[in-house]
Amino acid sequence: MLNKEVEPMDKTQQDILEIRNDIKNIKDDVNRLQMNDAKQDEKIVNLQSTLASIQDDTKWIRRMITKAIVTAVITGIISGAIALFLAKF
Repeated sequence: MLNKEVEPMDKTQQDILEIRNDIKNIKDDVNRLQMNDAKQDEKIVNLQSTLASIQDDTKWIRRMITKAIVTAVITGIISGAIALFLAKF
């Protein structure tokens, strides 16, 4: 009878050890996930900064292209006016 009482205790102790190991594994997983989350947050901040920089560069390029087109149109109009003026003489 003593042997039968020891077996359930051993099983219970084994179950407790398994639960403790599972809890430890879960804690380790949570810590890894928290570290990965922090790394991902840092990467997101860096990407947002890069996107803002690209957006600023795009604005500058768009302005330069607009200025070039306006300059070309004005130059064409002035050149045409001068050509018409000189053609009359």
